[in-house]
Amino acid sequence: KGEEITSIIQYIVDEAKREKIEIDQLWLPRIPDVILVEELKQKYNYQIKRNVIEPVIGEYDDPDNQQQNLLTLPLSEDGNTIVFGSGGSGKELMLTSIVYSTITTHDASEVNFYLLDFGAETMTMFKKAPHVGEVLLAADAEKIENLFKMINGIIEERKKLFVDYNGSFDFYINHGGKQMPMIIVAINNIEAFLETYSDYEDMLGQITRDCQKYGVVFIFTTNGPNTVRYRIKQNFRQNLVLQFNDPSDYGSVLAGVRKKEPSKVYGRGLISLDGIFEFQTAYAYQEEKMSDYIKII
Repeated sequence: KGEEITSIIQYIVDEAKREKIEIDQLWLPRIPDVILVEELKQKYNYQIKRNVIEPVIGEYDDPDNQQQNLLTLPLSEDGNTIVFGSGGSGKELMLTSIVYSTITTHDASEVNFYLLDFGAETMTMFKKAPHVGEVLLAADAEKIENLFKMINGIIEERKKLFVDYNGSFDFYINHGGKQMPMIIVAINNIEAFLETYSDYEDMLGQITRDCQKYGVVFIFTTNGPNTVRYRIKQNFRQNLVLQFNDPSDYGSVLAGVRKKEPSKVYGRGLISLDGIFEFQTAYAYQEEKMSDYIKII
């Protein structure tokens, strides 16, 4: 009987192939562990809009709707962002992809970066990009002081400039004002920054509260769910959560996460959209082509 069943099944398979009969799978193939920014732009026909800063950062899985979708970071719309994750989870990969995707889709008149790297100092690869004003490291105390003076000065100047434009950066550049760039300040390893420069904590709380409407956005990376104090964290609308060592930490950042965890893959994480979804961070480059990538930027 076993041989008969096997023969019947094989006959059904052969007939289905001959008639080209296919049925929908119950689930899509998992998102690959390595995906590239440029490949995702092509796959999803990513459309660039001038002065709308929304870099491609990965791909997310929506199993309930049998879909996988492009993951972008709407900096123009939602502003300040925190990238969470334990050591080795891929925070610097995420930050690298944010910067790379932005500077390869927008010119320096639309967006400027100031990068403070208190981690592995990989952000120095961007120091010659025309969009990047400075890449500052832990020892650059005087330059860091000057940077925050400059940011405060830009905000005060734009407050006056935007009075007749609803006090809004977006309204200004889209309704007759002159072209000016969004300023993005990215601090890699915010806890190390605040440990070294604790005097800036109050200033960060003040600046990040209203900075978005003046075209200034902050991005932090941090190791734990509670390393950024609430009075600062409440000024950040976007949370990207990579892997935590403690599964209970996911619920401390994302509401409704329940027992969901990302796969144990470098760059895998969770994000809250119209539900909690798992995503894979896109790579800006293939590791074996790193030298070519540096020449491009």
